[in-house]
Amino acid sequence: MSINPYAPSKAVFDTGHRDGTAWRKGRQAVIPVGRDLPCRCIKCNAHVDGVVKQRKVYWHHPGVYGLILINLILYAIVALIVRKTVKIRPALCELHARKRRNGLLLCWGLLFAGLGSLAAGAMHDGNTLFGWLGGVLIFAAIVNSFLQRLVVARKIDDQYAYLAGCSEAYLASLPAFEGY
Repeated sequence: MSINPYAPSKAVFDTGHRDGTAWRKGRQAVIPVGRDLPCRCIKCNAHVDGVVKQRKVYWHHPGVYGLILINLILYAIVALIVRKTVKIRPALCELHARKRRNGLLLCWGLLFAGLGSLAAGAMHDGNTLFGWLGGVLIFAAIVNSFLQRLVVARKIDDQYAYLAGCSEAYLASLPAFEGY
């Protein structure tokens, strides 16, 4: 009997209360809408014990971004109307949960430091140095908040949600997606 070293794992993972039906398609995890990801760390594929927080992931067609050129408020209204939502529970091991928590604390710290710098600049006769420093700190907080996202929806249709942000080890443990 020959063994295929490139075949996906046939291991059974205890997913607890969750269904855990998922596949991989390239660098994305694919889950049926209404189902959930397997209960393993999406960053290192380690087993996760305990409760995993449910999150909502949103997606709308990329063509909707064209409305930003017309009017930002119109874009926001249309995006809220046409977006699709899926509820998922992306799990993190203790190490990656701690890293994410520290990253979020840094994000909030940068935001408050930036707002404080802007306030200090306003109290010192509009000192531009404080204003620039505040702007840079707030920009760094925004960039850091994007870096702390767990998964990003690349597409959500009526049947499946396509999620990016899972590690290669996590994706390698999933079977290949046979759908469209």
